[in-house]
Amino acid sequence: DMFDDAVNLFLDAQQPLDDLEPRVNRSLQSLFTFLFSDAPARKLADRVGGDRSTQVNLNFVKLFKRHGQMRYAETCLLELIRQGDLDAKLLMAEYQLQAGRSAAAERLFNELAAISFNQDSKQQRFAPPINSHISVRARIGLWRLAKLAQDSATADFLLKGIRYALCTPNLMEKNNLAEYLSEQSEETLALEVFEDLLPVVAMGQRG
Repeated sequence: DMFDDAVNLFLDAQQPLDDLEPRVNRSLQSLFTFLFSDAPARKLADRVGGDRSTQVNLNFVKLFKRHGQMRYAETCLLELIRQGDLDAKLLMAEYQLQAGRSAAAERLFNELAAISFNQDSKQQRFAPPINSHISVRARIGLWRLAKLAQDSATADFLLKGIRYALCTPNLMEKNNLAEYLSEQSEETLALEVFEDLLPVVAMGQRG
């Protein structure tokens, strides 16, 4: 059936997708319909090894976006946000920023920053913060918005907080933040962080 075609097409890495645009679009439509149908998730899970308890996830969002199907991607994101997925909410904020919808992006980034702050404040003094990665990335989004609005005072304030976050002794998180900055076209600050990490790597620090 059409769902079989959709799964087979995207699992078969040997097929030249550039020559199959009409079939790709039909398969994406079929896949999207399946995800939001009442059909059990078992059929999809059996084929791609996924979690049978959930149909929609961020992998499908990225798949739809990669093929230019933003309507499908955003519908999946909205469903994940409805389920309370903060990573999905962050991705939606990023999409809104990329699309030039600054007001919507700012609202989402502020909501994420507030949620993360409230949760972090409940932790014991030396316990690892909940969703700290979300909080920092939301602040990076707000910093980018402030720069776009030429609000230098807000941008400077937010940048100071981001720099504090980049002082983390967790080298993996520091590297992940640098990669995130690079993905968000903030190459100058990303390069600073990578240069800070370089001596540690050169000295043989594991990871």
